[in-house]
Amino acid sequence: MLEKEKFINELQVELFSLAGKTLHKASDHELYQALAAVVKRVIGENWAQSNKGSEAKDMKQVYYLSMEYLPGKFGKRNLEYLDLLTLVKSSLESLDISLEKVLAVENEPSLGNSGLGRISAAFLDSLSAQSIPSIGYGLRYEKGLFKQVITEGQQFEEV
Repeated sequence: MLEKEKFINELQVELFSLAGKTLHKASDHELYQALAAVVKRVIGENWAQSNKGSEAKDMKQVYYLSMEYLPGKFGKRNLEYLDLLTLVKSSLESLDISLEKVLAVENEPSLGNSGLGRISAAFLDSLSAQSIPSIGYGLRYEKGLFKQVITEGQQFEEV
C-alpha cells in the first residue's frame, strides 16, 4: 500500500520523466498524466498478483465480447477501486493541488453510446467485484454502423 510520502515522491518522479517539471510547475494535464502513470503501475502490480493467484488455482477465465462499452471516466473510479482516493486527495491537498481539477482533464472514452454499452461496462464491473478473472473485448469503430469483414484475424470496415 502506498503511503503519502511515497506517493508524492512517485508522482514527482513521473512528472520529471514526462514533463521535466516539479509538482508546483506542472499543468493539470501533466499532473493527470503523472497520476495515471502511478495508478497504472499499482494496477499492474495488482494484476500480476491476481494472475499469479489465478494460475496457481488453475481458475477458468471469462472472455466477454461486446460491440461497445460505455464505461465513463476511469480516473476517480480507479482510485476508489484501488482504495487510493483518500490518500491521493489528501496528498495533493497538502500541496495545494485540487484532485477534482486534475481529474477534470480526463476525456470521456466514448466507446459506445447505448444501453448495451452501459450494460457491458456494468457486467465487467460486476465480474471484477466478484473477483472473477475476466477480460472484455470490443470492436473499435469510428462511424457507428458499418459492414465488417474479418480476414486472417483482422477486422476491416467496408463503407
